[in-house]
Amino acid sequence: MKGPDYEQFVRAVLIRKLNIPPNELRSSREPGVTFKGDPALVHQIDLFHVSGNEFAEYITIIECKHRSTAKVDQEEGAKFAFVKNSTKASKAIMVSNQPFTEGAVALAKAEKIALLTISPDEDLENCVPEDEGQHPFDLLLKELDRRPTCYSLTVVERLAPDPNDRGLDLERLSVGWRAI
Repeated sequence: MKGPDYEQFVRAVLIRKLNIPPNELRSSREPGVTFKGDPALVHQIDLFHVSGNEFAEYITIIECKHRSTAKVDQEEGAKFAFVKNSTKASKAIMVSNQPFTEGAVALAKAEKIALLTISPDEDLENCVPEDEGQHPFDLLLKELDRRPTCYSLTVVERLAPDPNDRGLDLERLSVGWRAI
């Protein structure tokens, strides 16, 4: 499995895991996808999800790192943290099929980036679905439906609110609120 195939694999897994429609977790490689900002500053974003309600939208960006053996290091996390901040993404998730270094985990905690390892089983890793007329993503979705345990998923670092965030004051106060 190569980088673009791994991105589509992660997209398929997250769609199934989060129970969202395929068109809501998109690849930035799709035609017509653009991000606002300085046109001279170009970011390569693997996947993104826009969610929200009538009051606000939230953008989650996802970086996929497929490796044969090397761990994802702190420098790669720092580059992704820059992209998160530069694009004003609400949330950021880095996914790899290999572990993360201690430095990468520490940086993810500091920068509020979730870390996941999602690894396809050997059969899926060595076999990229190819079928004329069908997109690899569609074939991967079918394979996940057929074999729901063909991968492993581990949450290395979970997105959590900062305990120093003032927004938590509202949560603490609301516990004692009563309707009048």
